[in-house]
Amino acid sequence: MTGNRIENITAEQVNLAAKDGDELAREIIDQAAYYLGIGVTNLVNIFNPEVVIIGGSMADMGDLLLQPVRAMVAEKAFPLYAQTVEIVPAQLGNDAGLFGAAIYALEQ
Repeated sequence: MTGNRIENITAEQVNLAAKDGDELAREIIDQAAYYLGIGVTNLVNIFNPEVVIIGGSMADMGDLLLQPVRAMVAEKAFPLYAQTVEIVPAQLGNDAGLFGAAIYALEQ
């Protein structure tokens, strides 16, 4: 998939490999979810948002990535904040930035 070049590895490839049962890919996603969970927990504790939207190629991983993040927030965030925040994938996935740029250009 990558021509044996580490710089060619993408989140999409890791996602596909993990879904095919690749243990290393699962470990990579677990580690990414851990650190993302720490970051989201900090944001929830500081800003108490109603929703945290995860976008880009990471959003394509769905619950494989988001479930561990949600679990960490539930465990580590302030209890009231953890109960009220939703952590969801961006509906537009990788195209969110393109749509935002297009809307901005149209409004100018």
